[in-house]
Amino acid sequence: NSGRQVSFSAETSELLSSDYSGKVYTIDWREFFQLADEHTLALRFVQGWGTENPRPFRLGGEVADSFFITENNLNQRSYALRGYDKALAQLRGRRMQLASVEYR
Repeated sequence: NSGRQVSFSAETSELLSSDYSGKVYTIDWREFFQLADEHTLALRFVQGWGTENPRPFRLGGEVADSFFITENNLNQRSYALRGYDKALAQLRGRRMQLASVEYR
């Protein structure tokens, strides 16, 4: 009900032959505040940054992200953004930011 989870990843596409090139850095920061009884306020901030020509980040769709950061966040480029179709070209790119506040 309360706590913090922080994940930072650094990736490179330069070690193996690939259609993509460059490096990708991602931070996923989550804070949980217990309000009363079983009520929780969940805050999340995600930022991704890629150099050169990385596999693009993609926002959109309604697939629920897991409540907790998994052990392997490498190569994650798709992030849910309720109310937006995941096929929108405007929501793809080598950089992204996502913030959310949820009452649970």
